[in-house]
Amino acid sequence: MKWNGMIFIALAGLIFSTPSFGRDPVDHGMALFNGTSLSTNGKRCSTCHPRGKTLEEAATYREKQLPKIINECIEKGLGGFPLPPESEDMESMIAYMRTFALDKWYQQHLPQEK
Repeated sequence: MKWNGMIFIALAGLIFSTPSFGRDPVDHGMALFNGTSLSTNGKRCSTCHPRGKTLEEAATYREKQLPKIINECIEKGLGGFPLPPESEDMESMIAYMRTFALDKWYQQHLPQEK
């Protein structure tokens, strides 16, 4: 249990340490993930990954791996153009993706309502 708590704290730190460029990065990332602004074919990230499904593990990857993963989905799945790795949009997408790992942790370690 002690180890799980440390993982939770580390993930929370990664989310809240992401530069916000003047707006909440998680909120902005959520808007990008659920919107069509990254797409040329009308799809959203949430079309293939509703509520972050299948991205829970990717959300724990190293910071340098995530831009490549995100851009691959944008280009192949959405027919969009890659985001610059240091851009506000990329930082926001990473911050939002990190919440998927937290959601999974909550589901595994906190009591569920009946």
